[in-house]
Amino acid sequence: MDEQNGIAAPGDGRPHAADPPQAEGVEGRTGWEHEPATPAYQVIPVAVEKGTRRHWARWGHGLLLALVLVAALALRLYHVNWDEGQHTHPDERWIAMVASDLGWPASLKEALDPRSSPANPLWVARDNSPRSFAYGHLPLYLITLCAALLEKLGSLGPRLAAIPSLAGALSSLARVTSYDQINLLGRVLSALADVGSVGLIYLMGKRLYGRWVGLLGAALVAFTVSHIQLAHYAAFDTFATFFIALTVYGAIRLWQDGRPRDVWLTGVAAGLAISSKFSAMPILAAVALACLARALEGSPGGGKGDPGLKLDAKRIEAAFKLGVACLALAVLFFAITSPYALLDAKRFMMQIGEQGAMVRGVADMPYTRQYRPTQPFVYQIEQQLRWGMGWPLGLLAFAGFAYLIGRNLRRRFRWGDLIVLSWALPYFLINGSFMVKFMRYMLPLLPFLSLMGAELLASLWRASPDKGLARLGVRGSALRILSAALAGIVLVSSVVYS
Repeated sequence: MDEQNGIAAPGDGRPHAADPPQAEGVEGRTGWEHEPATPAYQVIPVAVEKGTRRHWARWGHGLLLALVLVAALALRLYHVNWDEGQHTHPDERWIAMVASDLGWPASLKEALDPRSSPANPLWVARDNSPRSFAYGHLPLYLITLCAALLEKLGSLGPRLAAIPSLAGALSSLARVTSYDQINLLGRVLSALADVGSVGLIYLMGKRLYGRWVGLLGAALVAFTVSHIQLAHYAAFDTFATFFIALTVYGAIRLWQDGRPRDVWLTGVAAGLAISSKFSAMPILAAVALACLARALEGSPGGGKGDPGLKLDAKRIEAAFKLGVACLALAVLFFAITSPYALLDAKRFMMQIGEQGAMVRGVADMPYTRQYRPTQPFVYQIEQQLRWGMGWPLGLLAFAGFAYLIGRNLRRRFRWGDLIVLSWALPYFLINGSFMVKFMRYMLPLLPFLSLMGAELLASLWRASPDKGLARLGVRGSALRILSAALAGIVLVSSVVYS
């Protein structure tokens, strides 16, 4: 696929921007076939005119994408200090306490000793006492590392006394590692991670379904209330969602292209996703399915129709090597970014077990009793419809989820759909079954639901009425009007709701 122009290669099953329009009522033929031949002296001007139109179309599309990303960033950075330094979010408060308490080990020997290292979030070295930290380690280290770098930059303030405005701005960074400041930095990084998820949904949609589906999916994520709300917290859900989306995007590239850079992207992203939140472990299913598709697919890049399964020993061996390489990279980067999950494995697994008991309802916590009378799956969907996404977007998103599942239960399934579903479906089944149903648990699923909803509208736009609808007088133009109207309603309502 031509990523610069958003044009699919012929035969890949994705919309081809250069294909001429279909003549209405003529199957398998185009309207261009019924026109008289273009005189030779007109060929060059016509080609130039088409090239100019394509140029302006690309420019306009890029401008719309830029507007979506700018709007997403503005909504997520608006009023960052919303609690005016009161630390009212409990998870964020504890993360800020731990982040401001971490230190850099004095030696490699101290770093490798989980009982003496000041960088171990699971143990307080100065008190020689355990510390509860049931969150991912990578976002914690990202926040503390950025804070330390900004603090070093702030120390340059006094040296720039000749430029008072710049000196004052730099001096304000001198306390960024403190408990009262580090949460604000965490919120900014959380916002940036969530904007990154918006961009990744665009890239995914562009590769799988066409650039306009990618743009609509990105716009829906940009204005999703749950995303905007959680991006205002220095918690780790947005970081995990970004790396999960990056892994799925890498898996799509791995299936379609299978280049070394795709292996690195997919493997590293998977390790960072699990390092951000251990519940991201099912993301490995998307990596495995991408390798399986690479091994079994007869025509790489085929996104529509019969996948043409072929058993070829060389392809299977090559795909197996890709999978092993991705897994090795995931383990390596998990170990690099969560070293004390391995060096202090007993405490790490103990805390994972405690969290598992809590979400299943085995461990009784005062703050989780509210969920005991709620129904699995139904409650999570209801909360997203009422609060997290709003009714129009929520209904479209879950309808798109059902649509993608339904169209792949048929014989002619699509590998691209299956790679996306290999993350979304297991994650929804696992988290939807939990007794504890915090809305933030659904965040890693929401951007994919928005993309599925965008693809549902695009499928409606592309659809031809079946015989039953045709007898009722429903034409393709009516379906297009319906698709455009629904897209407008959902998008406008999301903008207003956000």
